[in-house]
Amino acid sequence: MEIKGTTKNGANFTLRIERDKIKTLNNIINYNVWGYTLEYEGDTDKGDSCWGFIGDDWTSSGLTDNLPAEVLESEALLKAIEEDRYSV
Repeated sequence: MEIKGTTKNGANFTLRIERDKIKTLNNIINYNVWGYTLEYEGDTDKGDSCWGFIGDDWTSSGLTDNLPAEVLESEALLKAIEEDRYSV
């Protein structure tokens, strides 16, 4: 395929962008969008949430980058995952 006015590297870059767009739209269409809501025991006013992480792997989608350090450092997160105490 030839794209006029661009170099071969430019065309490859454009194709990668378009593939990524299709992959992102496919994830959205298939409800492969993640988020979290934190609830603290005994404190109904304290909590946090963030949504819009896209992809198959919630760890590489950036979700864990946005969790507070206190959550990542606690064993509560791992325990919730092990006990299947999270919702999708």
